[in-house]
Amino acid sequence: AVVSTQSTGDSNKKVMAELTQLVADKDKQIEALKTELDEGYKQMKLMGEFAEELQSSEAVRETNHLETLLNDYKSAAKMERERMRKMESEASQKDKELAEVLMK
Repeated sequence: AVVSTQSTGDSNKKVMAELTQLVADKDKQIEALKTELDEGYKQMKLMGEFAEELQSSEAVRETNHLETLLNDYKSAAKMERERMRKMESEASQKDKELAEVLMK
């Protein structure tokens, strides 16, 4: 009778040791998953920051492009105003010349 009780006790101890090991293994798996999750979160955060920086640099590039276009437009408008002034001046000069010819 003593042997069977000891055998049952040993069997229970063995089962408890196996269960304890399984729980320990599951805890390790949970910790590994938590670590992976933390790393994934950090990577997502970095990617978000990178995306913001990229958008910001894209916005700067677009702004620079628009400023260049605006400066080109201003320069072209200035040249056009100068051309118009010259044409007006020439037209005025021709009007004077015509008036002088007609007066003679």
